[in-house]
Amino acid sequence: MSVINLSASTSVLSHPHPNPEPDSASAFASTSQAPHFRTSYKLRRRLQPFYSGGSLVFTPDGEWIVSTLDQEAVFCHLRTGKVAGKIPSDTEDITCLTITPDGQHLIVASRSLSLRIFALEWPSSEQVEPKLLRTLARAHDAPVAILSVDPTSTLVASGAADGVAKVWDVVGGFCTHVFRGHGGIVSALKWNFSTPNLQGAREGGERRMELFTGSIDGRIRCWDLNARIQNTANHKAVAVLPAHVSVVRGLALSSDGNTLISGSRDRTLSFWKRAPSTSSSKMQRWEMSDTITAGEGIEVADFLPIGCKVGSAGSKSVQDIFWTAGSEGEVRLWSLSGRCVVKTQPGGRWDRQMVQQKQSGEENDPEEARAVVDAHYLPTLDAIASIHADQNVNLLSTPRPSETATAAPLLTQLFQLVGFNDEIVDLALLNNAQSLKGESHLAVATNSSTIRVYDLERDSQHVQMLPVESADGTGHSAIVLSLDKSWDGKWLLSGSKDRSARVWAWAPRVGSSSHAVHEATDDAQEYNLETRGTAGEWKCVAVAEGHAESVGAVAFARKPATPGATGAPFMVTGSQDRTVKVWDLSSLSRALGQGVPSQPIKLQSLATLKVHDKDVNALDIAPNNALLLSGSQDRTAKLWTLSYSAPSKNNGQTASASIKPLSTCKAHKRGIWAVKFSPADPAFITASGDRTIRMWSLKDFACVKTFEGHTNGVLRVDFMDQKGMQIVSTASDGLIKVWNVKDEACVTTLDGHDERVWGLGVRRDGEIVSAGADSRICFWQDMTVQDEVEKAKDREIAVEREQQFSNLLTLKDYRNAIALALRSNQPRRLLSLFTTVNANRPDGQGSQAAGQLLQSALQAAYAPTASAEDPTLKALQAAGVFSAKSSAARFANGVADKQEGNADSESITGSMAVDQVIGKLPQRLLKQLLFYVRDWNTTARTAPVAQIVLHAILRAYSAEQIIDAFQPPAKSSSADNGEEKLREEEEDDEAGESEQAKRKKRRSERAGQMYKGDLNSVIDALLPYTERHYARADRMLTESAVLSYTLAAMDSVLGLDFEMDQQDELLEQEGRMDVDDELIAESDGREEISSDEEEPEFYE
Repeated sequence: MSVINLSASTSVLSHPHPNPEPDSASAFASTSQAPHFRTSYKLRRRLQPFYSGGSLVFTPDGEWIVSTLDQEAVFCHLRTGKVAGKIPSDTEDITCLTITPDGQHLIVASRSLSLRIFALEWPSSEQVEPKLLRTLARAHDAPVAILSVDPTSTLVASGAADGVAKVWDVVGGFCTHVFRGHGGIVSALKWNFSTPNLQGAREGGERRMELFTGSIDGRIRCWDLNARIQNTANHKAVAVLPAHVSVVRGLALSSDGNTLISGSRDRTLSFWKRAPSTSSSKMQRWEMSDTITAGEGIEVADFLPIGCKVGSAGSKSVQDIFWTAGSEGEVRLWSLSGRCVVKTQPGGRWDRQMVQQKQSGEENDPEEARAVVDAHYLPTLDAIASIHADQNVNLLSTPRPSETATAAPLLTQLFQLVGFNDEIVDLALLNNAQSLKGESHLAVATNSSTIRVYDLERDSQHVQMLPVESADGTGHSAIVLSLDKSWDGKWLLSGSKDRSARVWAWAPRVGSSSHAVHEATDDAQEYNLETRGTAGEWKCVAVAEGHAESVGAVAFARKPATPGATGAPFMVTGSQDRTVKVWDLSSLSRALGQGVPSQPIKLQSLATLKVHDKDVNALDIAPNNALLLSGSQDRTAKLWTLSYSAPSKNNGQTASASIKPLSTCKAHKRGIWAVKFSPADPAFITASGDRTIRMWSLKDFACVKTFEGHTNGVLRVDFMDQKGMQIVSTASDGLIKVWNVKDEACVTTLDGHDERVWGLGVRRDGEIVSAGADSRICFWQDMTVQDEVEKAKDREIAVEREQQFSNLLTLKDYRNAIALALRSNQPRRLLSLFTTVNANRPDGQGSQAAGQLLQSALQAAYAPTASAEDPTLKALQAAGVFSAKSSAARFANGVADKQEGNADSESITGSMAVDQVIGKLPQRLLKQLLFYVRDWNTTARTAPVAQIVLHAILRAYSAEQIIDAFQPPAKSSSADNGEEKLREEEEDDEAGESEQAKRKKRRSERAGQMYKGDLNSVIDALLPYTERHYARADRMLTESAVLSYTLAAMDSVLGLDFEMDQQDELLEQEGRMDVDDELIAESDGREEISSDEEEPEFYE
């Protein structure tokens, strides 16, 4: 293989943009003060799934969503998309749920055939904690398919798969009515609670209480809850309406209860009017006034309030406007009087005649994922929320029941949430032309043909789908596999299974500012994206078609055509057909200079080359556009020279490109998933399924570094910044790791995903964005600077406290020294203090005080309570525990008499001041000290001090006080004076550090992990070690006493003369007849020992 000169190629690797834009330069300059290495991250924000299909309802104020997520029900805040509470599963899937109109109760049904009723409280904090009131076991003989609560929040109706509908009392939990008659699943429910003041009220003024039920048999039945019968199971429908030939899903009832509109999956709408009933018949008469085709299968229908108008349709006093949604995925407004559609979603499929063309056979676009499965009218927001089969939730503007104009055109999108992203396979950070803060949008590719773009400038989960509804037909027709962005983030490149690649650009919405001229409520302003000054959308501006297989890797040129130019001069795509193609983007740049084209531009391929033996998984282009790097499933990474010539006069305004092989890198044992050029050094990195990351040199193409640490295949890798000193990687183990390039060390590991992490991005401020197969998107904030500042402050505080502690010891201010050690959580300092105090005990009293532990304990127990005539006390006196003289004085005075000069000698710890401090500890510090004692007692070296402190604690506190110290504090009770004082001192020490309060709390919790437990665990740990220590001391005393007794006995039997003769003979044999002074002194001492000498006192 020929060798080329790489000096020109590698000399500009660290300067991809000779004259970068001011915003990018300022962004990089802002990080110059940051440390070279980022070592600490925290999870700042998480976009997580909240809806995986099934039921989804809104609270009456429109602020909260309650939805099903797998087998759980979750509470999600509509504005932020944050999950703020969960209802655990009863081991079975949830079939449906509903919330009462007053927002006080939630009813959940599952496949366990039970109904659970929860009480809801909506606190000021964003956390919902539902309380289970009751469980109705086996509410039906088959799973409940639908639930509906009456307008008074008193009754809930349930329709099951067994064709039975039941009515339950929400508070009481008992069944009030049982309705039988349907031949299949109950698929629709609608309440009618009309008042006597309304037209059509019953004679006599009785309020009408009716329930309409629809079924898969195509019939609608009306049930009268006021019917008086003896057996609730014998209810009969007062009306049966043979409305449809398929499943009845939508029931819309006017407020007066006299007009009913039914929608079915048979693609028809039926209109019913209540006819006057005869007095002789209990059956109600309903007449079908009309049946029209709806053009789609209807899933939901309902009336808008009285007074809503759409153009000339509607009236102030007549309820004329109703809405429907169904299989085509859009909401439409209808006129009851005109029997026609009066408004469709602007730019939607109905608006552009796409549905009509599909029905006539001119277009074939089966898209079941867009179908609406449910919808709700939100009067507080003047919006209709449509729930789609792809787990998306759309909020659309509706007319207001007044003359006030709406804040946005009718049925325009106000807000969109993604309930479940499925498996996220890639992401890219974007920057629209209006953003001055860096990355403004996040694009993610999921297991769908649409790209989902999140707005990062607001704390919300609003998402834009690419393509938008108004640009349908310009997007991918198969799953999107890969994403990339231009150097400035203003272009997005996507590759798909449809064998094409598409370029997307930001396009401001024309005339968007005029939509906000009308008066609007605060809620509408909050949700309406078109009134917030950043109106626009990402549109497909170019398409590249030519690959024979899926496009799995895409890459923009890293260097702009001219300094500061938008976008890129060319792009490269890699496919499963094992080839790469170079595409010219100069025509796109010229077109965008005149505005966003109405139709995507067809790109031209400049070069095509087979590069690998298997699928091309990854591509990257060098910062100077001179090299191309590819990674494949064939376990190799290949380097290619890349040349591109833009259209000019010299080449006849015709662009050209060429790709030539340069080197093949073979070291990985599995397929390569990611490749990346270093932004600063002549090197590149590769990530493989063999769980390693390798760095290669561009000088000799050798592997110079290997990063190992992931437990599964590495899927994505990127450099942290333009310095190239750190890299970040993600893997199939769900972990994100940050590495130092110099020493190949992993400096931190981030755990926020449960499955493979395919998406990885690094923002300009160092924030890491990760997305995985668990449908989660995590934002990891760089906390290195904050941690360094905090550590410096901690070191300063530690030095100050160490000096303060030493000063207190020097001054013998034990009270404050102990309080400081406990407050600082420094058990070693405290142990040193107790050891010093015990060692400095007054002479002659240490062993005596240590040997009186049992006596002191018994005296403490009996002194305050026992009398001199107590038989137990007499027994203790007879055993020698108490002396009669000293005990009489104790019982007379209540406490032991102490002389001032001997206070410390008679103390337990060696200092009466220390004893007093221990005896006045707050409960929190007493508990902490007992944990310290437990740990000190585990080693023989520190056990004596531990026993002394434990003795002092047992002398100072009763059993009840120690037990209370381990009880959780009552919420209403206040701390005692000592604890309150220490708490105030802590607050004074931490003044000015409020911004680090949360991190300090977490660090304190970590430090206190070893000091957690109850009193039983402390006692269980103290008893065995204490018994072991005392057993060892008993053995030592016994052995020493036996030894002393043996020596004394030998002396009494043999005598001193025999011993002296033996010593003389020994000295004569050694030639040393002189007797040492020590032997003489020893013999003189032994002469004083008699054979009948009493045993040593310590043996007693």
